[in-house]
Amino acid sequence: MIFKNYILIILGLFTINGYNQNIMKVTSGVADINDTLEVHIKISNNQPFIAFQCDVKVPLAFDYISNSAQLYGRENGHSLTVFELSDSVLRFLAYSSNNDFFSGDTGSVMCFKLFSGNQTDIYYLKVQNAIIADSLSQNMLDQSIDGTWYIGPVGLPQFLFSNKVLVYPNPGRQEQIIYFEIQDPANAMVQLFNSNCQLLSTYNLYLPERKNYLRLNDIDKEQNNINPGIYFLNVLLKNDDKETKHFQKLIITE
Repeated sequence: MIFKNYILIILGLFTINGYNQNIMKVTSGVADINDTLEVHIKISNNQPFIAFQCDVKVPLAFDYISNSAQLYGRENGHSLTVFELSDSVLRFLAYSSNNDFFSGDTGSVMCFKLFSGNQTDIYYLKVQNAIIADSLSQNMLDQSIDGTWYIGPVGLPQFLFSNKVLVYPNPGRQEQIIYFEIQDPANAMVQLFNSNCQLLSTYNLYLPERKNYLRLNDIDKEQNNINPGIYFLNVLLKNDDKETKHFQKLIITE
């Protein structure tokens, strides 16, 4: 009985410290070079809030797309104002003239768009001066989380990507499933390349008629090569004496 009570106390503390917080987060993701990024700001709150403000420091390689910022899904008569404080700092301010609360307690409160530029790299969107205001206009923010974006090359333009090899979900995590559109049993060789076209791993398998899928984790069982980023699958399907090549772009998120 005493042991059970200890467990309940520990779980209660874990809930308070780990989940019952007011957090502002800039989303992370991956994109091509010269691509448009849709960035979301999310708030998880354990009590209602009437307004929020934050500065987002944007990499100099990125460009803010003017007039792209908007409230997203949880607004309740609120207004959004955007200030471009410098070439690399955006300030977002959302408020209600009637001091109404934002709806919900988790999820996106706004989004905006950036142009990624033409440099392959890892970039950070840093949150500064963040405020989540309660009904007394006091800042109840506990934590802010920066966003990380992996910008890769356009891809393998010399190849046509195949609809015979599909990945779902894409973008997705390492648990993604690769589907093979086959009519008859076939042997498959699956190669995984990174965004620089470097071969990371090779996986061979036999596909019977009723099993035509493969989990991405199976390709790299050590899971040392698969991190958030842009990858490419090269699949060679062999049936009797016929061989066909298939390519698919693969995006792995956080």
